[in-house]
Amino acid sequence: EDLLLSREVMNRTWILRKYLSDMTPVEAMEFRKNR
Repeated sequence: EDLLLSREVMNRTWILRKYLSDMTPVEAMEFRKNR
């Protein structure tokens, strides 16, 4: 994964994963659906 994606994309992915990890699965799906 680190070799396939740019540093910027990796940083954004990490932030998104960190944000979603604090949510329940339903909240995370609703968040993704609305984005």
